[in-house]
Amino acid sequence: MGVITYEVGTDTWDAHTIVNGALLVTAGIATVFAAPAVLTGIAVYGIADYVFDVSGMIDANVGRNSGLWGD
Repeated sequence: MGVITYEVGTDTWDAHTIVNGALLVTAGIATVFAAPAVLTGIAVYGIADYVFDVSGMIDANVGRNSGLWGD
């Protein structure tokens, strides 16, 4: 949550910030309803992000500075 707040506050947010925020909310909801499969999926995403830089790929393909949004 702190990283998301920092990125939004300093205007350095990108597509990965939105994805990570959505995962944070989903994890909270899954915890309340005891949905271990969802929590396991979020953990797998976290590991894949650490190993393969998924956040960087998301930013490159759909981020603010990607070619998706034009000039």
